[in-house]
Amino acid sequence: MIDNRNLQRLSQLYLYTAREIAQDDMKTAQTVTGLPADLLSWLRDADLNAIANATEAVPVLSFQPRLPHHLLSRLLKSPAEVNDAAVMIGVKTDASLTD
Repeated sequence: MIDNRNLQRLSQLYLYTAREIAQDDMKTAQTVTGLPADLLSWLRDADLNAIANATEAVPVLSFQPRLPHHLLSRLLKSPAEVNDAAVMIGVKTDASLTD
């Protein structure tokens, strides 16, 4: 049986992280999360309790994988290949691959 508390916690962590990235750099937040600017703006300014309350009201994850299914499958099978592709499309830099 699914424990909804785990789903809520995953949603909270995702949205808290999106909030933190948005507070630092909105453009990066959009690229990394795939969330629209209006939602990121709300998250950036939201109180942590407001985010927690929102996720507690929803019995499913508040997000879906950022990568398409086929790319996520490739990532799980060959992480280095996907990292190289991320550099090519500008999501990562060569230096970030060694971080």
